[in-house]
Amino acid sequence: MKSLFIKNYLICPLQFNKSSGKVEDTLTKQSKSKITFKNQTYNIVDKVIDMRFSEDREYTSYDNILNNWSIPNFKNDSKIFKESINAAGINESDIKDKVILIAGVGGGTELNLILNLKPKFVVALDFSNFLISLSKKEYYKNLPVLFIMGDLCNIPFKTESFDYIFSGGIIQMTRTPELAHRNLWRVLKKKGYLNYSHIYLENLHNRRITSDRLFNNLHNKNVKYAKTFLRIYCFIYFILVKTRILKLINRKSWRLPFLIELSGNVNAKEYYTSAIDYYLPRYRHMIKEEDVFDWFVKCGGGAKRTPKGFISQK
Repeated sequence: MKSLFIKNYLICPLQFNKSSGKVEDTLTKQSKSKITFKNQTYNIVDKVIDMRFSEDREYTSYDNILNNWSIPNFKNDSKIFKESINAAGINESDIKDKVILIAGVGGGTELNLILNLKPKFVVALDFSNFLISLSKKEYYKNLPVLFIMGDLCNIPFKTESFDYIFSGGIIQMTRTPELAHRNLWRVLKKKGYLNYSHIYLENLHNRRITSDRLFNNLHNKNVKYAKTFLRIYCFIYFILVKTRILKLINRKSWRLPFLIELSGNVNAKEYYTSAIDYYLPRYRHMIKEEDVFDWFVKCGGGAKRTPKGFISQK
């Protein structure tokens, strides 16, 4: 299935970009280490096809973030699984026996969620080199999943390739969110679904985060320094929360440089993993809710809200 999908649906993103979508240049040759199109060659690294442009291959901002994340095991926790399905607005019958694109894999949470719903085949697309490490996990060895490194703003697949596209917490991390959306809509089949979850929407909390992010500029500083800085402040914040001192502080006149207001009984490490996700990626666009609806309208669709995002049928 993997070889057949690559042969029938993979296209050269460089040629497609140059031709403005008029020509979908399919592969001409494939080996264990390379995949070749008419005028362009891409590497296969540890069985993962790298369809990114050459200038994007050495390092991405998420390479030093994803290693710190922990991913829930949905097979062992049915409660979290059901809660996640409901929150994402996923209808299980829309996934089973269908060809799915996970647009932005991250640490694998959404990928594992979808694989538990018995799809026919899943393409796991991500911009980060971390995808190589993720693909080596024993969990995926006998599952119908193909790992490909690529750019959501220039997706290397033919028009109308997927029955269902799921993207969780990724669209705001792309260099141009609306362009990424148009690419996702292009590769979605008619009658297929595009499902977004955890979009970084404009609200008071996110405006404060964005203000702090721009002021401290950690995403443009030395990674080791930035991580140490965040560890210290997250530990202080954790102590203030647990001792309830934070409630006594008038944060209109004073607050910590990093406002990570998480609900629930979390530990200092969880504050930290959230903080590096907020402050270290190269891009983090704050998006208005009405703009998301407008993206779909401009593409000829119409979205509706889910508990954690937006969904639309093409």
